[in-house]
Parts: sequence; structure tokens; C-alpha cells
Amino acid sequence: DNGNIVGDGRDNYYTPHVRGTPYYWANSNSAPVALMSSPGMSWGETNRIINNGNIVGYQYQTSATQATLWPNYQSAPVLLTFPAGYTDSQAEDVSPDGTVVGYAKSPGGYRLPVVWHSNVPTVLPVVPGSLMSLIWDINDDGVMAGMYSKTGFFADQRACIWENGMAVDLNEAIDPST
Repeated sequence: DNGNIVGDGRDNYYTPHVRGTPYYWANSNSAPVALMSSPGMSWGETNRIINNGNIVGYQYQTSATQATLWPNYQSAPVLLTFPAGYTDSQAEDVSPDGTVVGYAKSPGGYRLPVVWHSNVPTVLPVVPGSLMSLIWDINDDGVMAGMYSKTGFFADQRACIWENGMAVDLNEAIDPST
């Protein structure tokens, strides 16, 4: 965003839970700066940076991922609170007002949409019958975009948005034969 870039370096992307380091670049010609990690976290990933410098992603510890907000590339990370009873979470986007969106893994193993306001998590409603729902983006008006799956797999993902906290299935407006 505004020429700033975030990403992560990994020893081997296709091996789960190998060491990865979240990085920040001031521009495409700059050297990468490693982001700070939280105590006990072994690696992390960055997903988005916005124009006020907020960076979101997650960090990994032992056997769980935890949604993370870096207020800027020089700041210590803030581990975002798990929703009650949830074991994993990931932050995907952050709005200019600091609202973080992403998902958490439910006790049953399904991913459900989460919004963090001032590090307080709220699990959002899902499209009826869905077993997995992820929020990828939030715009300046607070509308969130993502996907859902009725089987719990990525292979059958369908587009949805969340307006005023409610899930809206965008596929209802499309001929399902297409």
C-alpha cells in the first residue's frame, strides 16, 4: 500500500509450519526489514498493510496460529484475542479505523468469520448450511468480503459479503448452472 510491501520468507512453503519470517519493504527497491515477533512465537506470516501502517497476519506457536496486528513495521506485535473456545485464528485485513477481519478455527475444526474491534473478537453469522467461512477484505465502509463452503473444503468456495454484521450470499443472484 502506498509503495509499502509486506510478505514472508520461508525455508519451504509447501512444508507445513516451517520457519517463516514476516517482512516489510518500504518499496520494491528496498531491503526487507524483519518484523518483530512475540515471545514464544516461532514464525509468522503477513497478509496486508494499509496506508496508516497497520500490518496484519498471524504468528505460530507450538501447534496454533494466532491472529496478529503490527501497528507499524517498527512496532511490537499485538496478538489478537481468540474468540472463547477457539484454538486458531488468522488476520486477513485491517480497516483505517483499526477493525481487523479474518477467521478462527471452531472447536469442531471449521473456520468461521471473526471481526476484532479494539482486540475484542466477534464471530459473525454465516450463510446457512456453510461449514467454513473466511473474511478476506474490509472496505472503508465496513463491508467485508470473503467466501464460504458448504462442504468445509476450499474446492467449493462461494462468494459472500458481510453487511451490518450479516452474511449475504452473492451466489443467489447467479444462475447456479454457470
